[in-house]
Amino acid sequence: MYFTKTTLFLFVIAILTASIPVYGQPLHSGYMSIAAMGMGGAFTTYSRDATMTLTNPALLNRTGFHLTIISVPASIGNEAKDIFDFFDNNADSLSNLSNLSEPGQQQLSDEIRPFDDKWVNLGANPFLGFTLPGSKLGLAIYSNIVAAVKVDQGVMIPAAGLKGYVDAGVSIGKGFTVMDWESGLAIRYYQRASLSPKRVSAKDMNSTKDIANEWKSELTDIESGIGLDAGVIRSISEKTDVAVTVQDLVGIRDGWVKPNLITGIAYKPAENLILCADMNDWFNTQGVAFFQKLDMGAEYRLPFYKRWLGGIGLRAGVHQGYPTFGFGLKALIFNLNYAYFGMEGGNKPGQIMEYSHRLGVSLTFD
Repeated sequence: MYFTKTTLFLFVIAILTASIPVYGQPLHSGYMSIAAMGMGGAFTTYSRDATMTLTNPALLNRTGFHLTIISVPASIGNEAKDIFDFFDNNADSLSNLSNLSEPGQQQLSDEIRPFDDKWVNLGANPFLGFTLPGSKLGLAIYSNIVAAVKVDQGVMIPAAGLKGYVDAGVSIGKGFTVMDWESGLAIRYYQRASLSPKRVSAKDMNSTKDIANEWKSELTDIESGIGLDAGVIRSISEKTDVAVTVQDLVGIRDGWVKPNLITGIAYKPAENLILCADMNDWFNTQGVAFFQKLDMGAEYRLPFYKRWLGGIGLRAGVHQGYPTFGFGLKALIFNLNYAYFGMEGGNKPGQIMEYSHRLGVSLTFD
């Protein structure tokens, strides 16, 4: 049997599409937009779209009208192409391992070694939401669908490791003012179902339907929860805003969820330039290093000669110690966004570097 790039891709798609019907229309907890990723994740004090309900509901006090009706970002790990190319280029060798000479087996082993036992992610992140300026209301409905793939060199026969999860959630937010502080609350309901890690031998990779159905049967126990988020934002000068938000101020998911306290600051040195910084997890619930909790980013906007026609946004930042960058293009209601985003898989920067590309298109009215 051929163990090809196409087969592996179809395997991942089969897992994802097999997962979706299990939930009907389930609803989840955390989401980061592509624009936020390009800016290093620093979006507590600054957001220009309907995801503000999720990042800081106090921003609903400053919102205009935003309606996103179609948004389907997709992401792929930085080394995914190398893994797919390896299986595609070595299809004949992998399907005839017993006939390979000893030097041929050694060459195959050497080619696997650079990405042996490294997980790379493939995902999709659909989003639907709106904000209303008069009533200061916001709604966000979204999902995170992630399949992780790795190569396992094995003793005799190479294999692919696969795992994944599907999150989905809804958040309803309301902005209001308390003692001159712009404040906001949002309530979230969410669900998560995980796909247990699976090791699939090269010779079994064509049986995608059977494996997908097996994984689907493991999604019977769906973890669900509810959370109340709160936030405030205040201008301390004409160019500077500060913000505080608490995710899961009250949170329940098989017991009480520890709150996540985030502080942020945004500085606008010029009309089209914004600089932002966030400090996450002040209570250190994840037990990670200081710089892994620090996000910093910037966006420079180049509007078209008529602002209502749209414009271009150039973004850069640092997330968990790793550089990020991205761009956005808005033309009337059409939006294109891209981000190259780094994350830390360990508990301090420099341990397990994970980079991914995320690209998305959406239709937005504002």
